[in-house]
Parts: sequence; structure tokens; C-alpha cells
Amino acid sequence: MSAKCAGSGALVFSMLSESTSPSRRRSKAGAISVTTNVMSNPQIINNTFVDNVTTDAGGGTIFTDNEIFIANNIFHGDSRAFRQNSGAAYTLQDNNFQDQTVSLALVGGSDYSTVADLNVLSDASGNTEFNEGFVNSGGSTDADFHLSDQSDLIDAITCVSAPIVDYDDQDRPQGASCDVGADEWTLSADTVFIDGFEDGDTTAWSDISP
Repeated sequence: MSAKCAGSGALVFSMLSESTSPSRRRSKAGAISVTTNVMSNPQIINNTFVDNVTTDAGGGTIFTDNEIFIANNIFHGDSRAFRQNSGAAYTLQDNNFQDQTVSLALVGGSDYSTVADLNVLSDASGNTEFNEGFVNSGGSTDADFHLSDQSDLIDAITCVSAPIVDYDDQDRPQGASCDVGADEWTLSADTVFIDGFEDGDTTAWSDISP
């Protein structure tokens, strides 16, 4: 049996991972645990995981004993984003990692701390460490993990594996291609410029008239 977590806050059987997941603290899995007796071949696609930590030094935001496909996700502030256990088959594709405190992934008993090292693995490709450009990644009461127009993750991936709508039920893509994570950035109805002019930042404007 398979399940797909595609930018909609899906339930992977007993472990809930919201697309912009709240801070969680578990022993082995900060957000999602996949075991052989629960499900097979889950796909975890276009989610935003934030500040998921584990109490076990060998844990990860996503912990798996089974084959798994993980693509187009944002992992921010985790202790470790991914833990492969028992030699389980996996795919890590086009995910973005920032501010992990232990490593990006524990695979085959080894920790990988940079995407350059991670992407050398045969089952990992296109993973990045770009600026997410969240609207507000600050305090718990006012945090907003939608992408801002400053995000490097806008139009950063193909739409092959992406769901057709994002966390807010907006169509994908909104631009030339799809965005990484749960949110598909779009111009708001009251946006005229996206260069800071509306906020009083005129540095991008020239004072030379034609």
C-alpha cells in the first residue's frame, strides 16, 4: 500500500506532518516515521518542515525502515532531516536544507552535512542549500513560512513530481516552473512592484531620467 504526502498536510498513517509543520520533539522521528509493517513506498513531496528535532541522536525529521521517495521539500532548523534505517531504499531529490544542527541526512551509517556530499550518493540528486526567503521565520506567534519574493526556491524545480495545488489550494505552477516546499509563491492582488518600492526601498531605482 502506498501513500502520498504532497504539500497538503497529509497523514502518513500514525505520524502527522503538517505542510508547515510545528516544532516537534520525538525519539526517532521528528515528523514522519515509516516502518515496514505500516506502509510501503510512501512519497513525501512539496512539504515545509520547520524545527523538527529528535531526542535520539540517530533520529531524523523523516525516519524510515522502508523504501521512500522524498522530493521538493524544505527542511529548516531540524536536528537531522532524514534517517535511513536498515539499508532501506530511498530517493532524495530536489529538497532544500537549511540550519540543520546535526547533519542533513544519515545514510548507510554515515552523516552527510553538505548537499555537495549528499548529492554524490546514487539515490540523491538536485538537493540544495538555498535561502528559503520565508515571509517571517521568527517567533512562534508571528511566524509565516510562506515564501516571500526574495526566496531562491521560486521556480527552482520541475513540476514532474509536484502536486497541482499548494498548501493554500493555489495552482502550481504560478511562474515558469514550480517552487520548492508547501507554498507556491504568487503575486498578491495589491502588489504593484516587487523590488521594495512599496515599502520605501528605492535603492533598486535609478535617479537618472531618460
